[in-house]
Amino acid sequence: MVVDTIRCWVIGGLICTLVGGANILLTLRPESLSIQAPVVQLVVYPLGTAWARYMPRWEWTMFGRRCKLNDGHFTIKGIHEKKRRIKQITNEN
Repeated sequence: MVVDTIRCWVIGGLICTLVGGANILLTLRPESLSIQAPVVQLVVYPLGTAWARYMPRWEWTMFGRRCKLNDGHFTIKGIHEKKRRIKQITNEN
């Protein structure tokens, strides 16, 4: 199962940017808060399923590799690998 997909990189980059910015703003409070990884995972799953449902299934070739905009279902079976990859992108441990 391929987990290094455009969907993974776009959602991971978007969530990394938003959560990182929110965490910076939340640390400026007198009682600092932070958004933890389980909350991020709860947000990522609906984004992944919405991507699978609404994005078109376009394909193209780039540097000899086939790229797909929508690589199919965002399933529970594959979500563990995708979450691991999204965590790697966002540098969560």
